[in-house]
Amino acid sequence: MDEDPRDYLRRTAAAFETLAPPPPAPHDWRWRAERTLADLLGRATVVDYGDLYVMPYVDGQYPDSMVQLMLIVALRDYARATGVPIPLEGQLRKGLGRFFDPEVGTIRRYLPSVGREKDWNAVDSWYLYHPLSNLARLALDGEGEARNLLIDSVEYGVRAARHFGYQWPVMYDIRDLSVKVQALDAGRPGETDCGGLYAYLMTQVHALTGEERWLEEARPALRAADGRGRSLMYQINLTAWGAAACLRLWKLGGEGEWLDRAYYWLANLFHHCDFRARFAGPVPCFMAATCMYNSDYIAPFEDHEVFMALREVLALGSEALDPAARVLAEGFCRHAADRAWTFYPDMLPPEMLAAKQESGRIDRALSFPLEDIYPDGRKAGRVGQEIYGAGAAFLYAAHPLPG
Repeated sequence: MDEDPRDYLRRTAAAFETLAPPPPAPHDWRWRAERTLADLLGRATVVDYGDLYVMPYVDGQYPDSMVQLMLIVALRDYARATGVPIPLEGQLRKGLGRFFDPEVGTIRRYLPSVGREKDWNAVDSWYLYHPLSNLARLALDGEGEARNLLIDSVEYGVRAARHFGYQWPVMYDIRDLSVKVQALDAGRPGETDCGGLYAYLMTQVHALTGEERWLEEARPALRAADGRGRSLMYQINLTAWGAAACLRLWKLGGEGEWLDRAYYWLANLFHHCDFRARFAGPVPCFMAATCMYNSDYIAPFEDHEVFMALREVLALGSEALDPAARVLAEGFCRHAADRAWTFYPDMLPPEMLAAKQESGRIDRALSFPLEDIYPDGRKAGRVGQEIYGAGAAFLYAAHPLPG
């Protein structure tokens, strides 16, 4: 283990409490969610193999299992919170089985109909586990088909984890696990925090099945991430889910090792939060973190995932959580729910929007967030307008902050 990171959290929390950031403003997330739902029904879906699928960007790319499942879960949370069923959720669930490939024994990122410019056999390591984690959420909610897809797929995920010794590359071949891309650059040897998401998934499968063997997978994955100081983070949401996974293990067994390790993951998360930034134009950027260790922008998908993971951290840790960790987690959640409001192109002046996008295009009339917001005030949306971040509105509406 690294040196106890609680001192880092305490110093950071003490500094945080001396600052005077812009106070987070309340927002009508129910209104935003209803607008987003209308736009999903009208402009964001395609029909393939007779089933309905969501596109990742406005007029960009191909149906994607991570995008499909992220929105299904967000819609379900929102429907539960409002008490109003959303038929779109069931329509999207209907096509999930198309992503499963019986030859490799897991769900894939893309459908077989994906365009030739995409490598159908390439797996981004975290992208294997994220849709499985959302399948687990549906399975724990009683969805039988989701349970079957999860159980049919998760053994492949375990095989991949063991093959890589719980040290995942950036990209590998789904057929034989041969590495395609080990690292993006010299900054990280691979997806250094992928084990956080993997361990979280393992705790979910344990909750579903009651089988101890899944926890026996979670533990070595988290231990394998030790020793990186403040350089653990590859992608900020993976780090956040790792903290939640540690607390799940602590809650199950009470071993102090896992509470201590949760602080290690949290220290890495908050190390990447910017406590100096105030505004990027009209966007309040205080305490935001760029989505990856080598990126220069805030992304709504990763941001709201950290929000959800930290809510779970706060609930699991309860009064046992170090007060410094609690202060920082609560602060992040408050500011995330505020800045997310300004990620939508209709909330920004037209001159703040990039003229060209890497994927698709920007339509200010659509209630989907921009992928990229720059804390230095550069024009936003150069990457695109992400439909896969559209779940943010439903989750902020479904999980309001107290007070």
